[in-house]
Amino acid sequence: MKRILYLFFMGLCCCRCLANVGLPYFVNYDSETYNAHKRNFDIVCDDYGTVYIANFEGLLYYDQAEWRMIHTPGISRITSLYRDSRGRIWVGGYNYFGSLAASSYGCIQLKALASDTGKKLMGEVTSIWETEGGLRIAVSNGAVYKVVDGKLDKLSNDVAGLAKTQNETSKDYVVNQKMVLENGWTVYATSGKGLVVFDGAGNELFGVSEENGLCSNNVSHIALSPQGGIWGATDNGIFYIDIPSVYSHYTSSEGLKGEVVTIQEWRGKLYVGTLQGLFQKEGNRFKPILPITQVCWQLQKTADGKLLAATGDGLYQIDDKGIKRITNAHSLSVLPDGVGHYYTGELDAVYYNSAEGKRERLADIEKVVRLSRDSRASVWAETMYGKIWYRKDGRETFQPVDLKENTASDNVFVLFRNESGVYLVDSHHVWLWNAGEEKFNAVQMQEDMGEDIFPQFSYLDDLERSWFTDSEGKNLFAMKKGKRLVEYIPWLRPLSDLVVRAMAVEADGDRIWIGGGFGLLCWQPDSADQVYKQVPDVFIRSVVVNRDSVKWGGYSQSMDLRPETQISRLALDSDCRNIRVTFSSDHASAFGKTVYRYRLKGDNDWSAWTTETSVQFNNLWYGRYVFQVMARSIYGQESSPSELEFTILYPLYLKWYAIICYILLLGLLIFAAFKLRMRRLLKEKEHLEGIVEQRTSQLRRQKEEIEEKSRSLEQALDDLGKAQNDLIRQEKMATVGTLTKGLIDRILNPMNYINNFSRLTVGLVKDMGDNLEDDKENMSHDIYEDSVDVLDMIRSNLQKIEEHGVNTTRILKAMEEMLKDRSGNMSPVDIAAVCRKNFEMLNTYYASEINKYNIRTEMDECQEFIAIEANAEQLSKTIMSLLGNSMYAVMKKCSREKEYAPLIRMTVNICAESTVCISIYDNGIGIEETIADKIFDPFFTTKTTGEASGVGLYLSREIVQNHGGDITVTSRKDEYSEFVISLPVKNEK
Repeated sequence: MKRILYLFFMGLCCCRCLANVGLPYFVNYDSETYNAHKRNFDIVCDDYGTVYIANFEGLLYYDQAEWRMIHTPGISRITSLYRDSRGRIWVGGYNYFGSLAASSYGCIQLKALASDTGKKLMGEVTSIWETEGGLRIAVSNGAVYKVVDGKLDKLSNDVAGLAKTQNETSKDYVVNQKMVLENGWTVYATSGKGLVVFDGAGNELFGVSEENGLCSNNVSHIALSPQGGIWGATDNGIFYIDIPSVYSHYTSSEGLKGEVVTIQEWRGKLYVGTLQGLFQKEGNRFKPILPITQVCWQLQKTADGKLLAATGDGLYQIDDKGIKRITNAHSLSVLPDGVGHYYTGELDAVYYNSAEGKRERLADIEKVVRLSRDSRASVWAETMYGKIWYRKDGRETFQPVDLKENTASDNVFVLFRNESGVYLVDSHHVWLWNAGEEKFNAVQMQEDMGEDIFPQFSYLDDLERSWFTDSEGKNLFAMKKGKRLVEYIPWLRPLSDLVVRAMAVEADGDRIWIGGGFGLLCWQPDSADQVYKQVPDVFIRSVVVNRDSVKWGGYSQSMDLRPETQISRLALDSDCRNIRVTFSSDHASAFGKTVYRYRLKGDNDWSAWTTETSVQFNNLWYGRYVFQVMARSIYGQESSPSELEFTILYPLYLKWYAIICYILLLGLLIFAAFKLRMRRLLKEKEHLEGIVEQRTSQLRRQKEEIEEKSRSLEQALDDLGKAQNDLIRQEKMATVGTLTKGLIDRILNPMNYINNFSRLTVGLVKDMGDNLEDDKENMSHDIYEDSVDVLDMIRSNLQKIEEHGVNTTRILKAMEEMLKDRSGNMSPVDIAAVCRKNFEMLNTYYASEINKYNIRTEMDECQEFIAIEANAEQLSKTIMSLLGNSMYAVMKKCSREKEYAPLIRMTVNICAESTVCISIYDNGIGIEETIADKIFDPFFTTKTTGEASGVGLYLSREIVQNHGGDITVTSRKDEYSEFVISLPVKNEK
């Protein structure tokens, strides 16, 4: 009797525990996702991962890669589905009944037994079932049919075995379907309450509805996937839910608000601290613990059975009497120290709070986020900034740990404690505290933790297991006695992308609570999880060429539509070189994703693991290929490779026999052309030998005469051109000189008087101003101010007169310079030496500007002696004038742009036969295209009147042309300018 009572009591406890398992993970698929109507009536699953849904628009199916729709001939709704004992799927709808079959190229299609276009049912198929006598269907008009040899026979009065389901009802929902799982759970698909799950004893475990995020409360039908999990059809979409699973969770939908930062089990209840307060778990809901509405950083149990909460509002104590605030200061951490005494880490310092209510400021340590005690009763404090302090038992104050002295590192990130002692971890090492030496010593734990593991989070449970994450708070793993617990690696793989902030493990280890920004997760390692027990299979779902042509639909022609894992000898036409392969596993999961990798056999490198379920190959060459793909489940089990062997046929013109024909034909053509050519050459040779012999001597004489005449004509044309240019220039200069010479003399002298007298008058105005200042006391204020204004105006006018007079004088002298005779004084000079001298003058004369603007000057000269007939002085003036213009251009650009590297480069080389070219390049302000053809005109300039007179380039061109050469310019605005002087080289006979 006692044993029976004990078992009954344990059963009740188990039921109570099971009632708090949390909500399983699920995923919704809305109508936009599967691109069909939102109303769904029925759902079934095959053994290979494909889900079939009776939809308002037709038959919808999903192969874990793509959603596809099959319409009935009359495009009517599908309302019933059934998978018989042989695996064949039967489809019923409005005036339609049939089954699914695969075409010769693997695409699913409807095989109708009754439809709008053939035999009509005159109603809607309401149910399909199987009896010993075969398959039966019921229609909404009351008729019942049986399937015999692929045909429908109406049963007149025999309705035995008619599958009628009397829906169960409760106060707030109607049961549409009941499903019993292997673990004893019963799942109800309801109208009004979504899914409701009961244990084997009839106790309600949990419900999943719109309140928890389910797509609809009206679940029409559910189907159990052979690989684990349940699919559901609703009036507002489709869902998949992981039932049963080792993982369940709680979010804001269950009342748990904010990111979870601390978890603690106290007196059989679970308390969770988040960034929005403290919450207590009741059943599958969380209720807030008032008045704690600010962040709750840490929860700690005391020796006398109380619970302490370090929050943004201060430190709170929870006991049988209720909740009481102990301190008002923002507390980040708390550590009990005996009955009624405790340490608190606050924003400004560490405090010791006694049972009598006294507070003692122990150390000015800011933002201590973790307080812990080791086996020797020493208290350790870790700050938000990674600094470590400790207080040895018997000492009054905290001592800082000198990280460089103790660990030779100042990059310590986390402190944790396990059964062996106190550890520090940096990015490369693990250090164990030696209490006797008061020093950290390196230990060999990092090999088991992994390379470069820099744990952001650590936790020690009551079973002496240490839990760690990586530096980002992800990839949770467990260790015990310095060794990684490899048996947990598959279970923790689905959590690899979650940032873990808090953990709690129940005393027996049956449940592990994990919290973070994702909410609260419950892991029950001993629970049943069918996905974990199975190795996934991966199937080639479709092969599409040229984006729209399906060459393989993924299904065999077997009755159960089994997909092929080894597809061989798929022949593609030569124009099908762009191929997209779609693949997927038979496993579905709402928590974590199946990943895939693939390769073309022959390429030894597999692709990286990815969640993509298709791959596109473009412009494949003709020939044979073998495509392989593997799947890895959320727990890390890898499937065997599935293969697709296909061949892209060579086009007719690349067939082996066509290539042989091309070679033979080419050989024949070459041989025929060769023979014909040889015959013609022989005839032409005989004919030409006679003609060549006669004409050779005649042509030789004519050639010599023509060459002599050509040289004479070239020389005459050159002389004529030079004479014509000289004559035009001299006549132009003579005309201009005659008109302006007397005028310049008559204007220049008066301008000198104007300039001199304006300068003298400025001095007189200054003296008058001084006298006016001396006599200021004898004058009225208005007269004095008027007199000063008049003198200032006179002074300004005189300055303008002087400025414009000087500019006019400069222009007259430039005109005078233009009238000078520059012919004569020609002598052989080394042009390279002249250019070198001018380049040195540039660096000397503009030395201060070069240093100020960091101007780079370069000269690339020909090392040979280049002699020309020239006036060295005039040519030097021309080159120096062009270099000065380049200096002006780069200085102007330097004053406008900061990120600019100014450059002036001079190049001297032989650019053509008997011609030397002098190039002067700068990357300054450049010349606009609109004025490029005017820059050599006299008195044209882009500078101000005070900066230039506008005759420099004109005189430069005149000098170059006097030497028988020419000057050209190429430029781009704000990028560069390049002047090239071409001069004839002196011919030495």
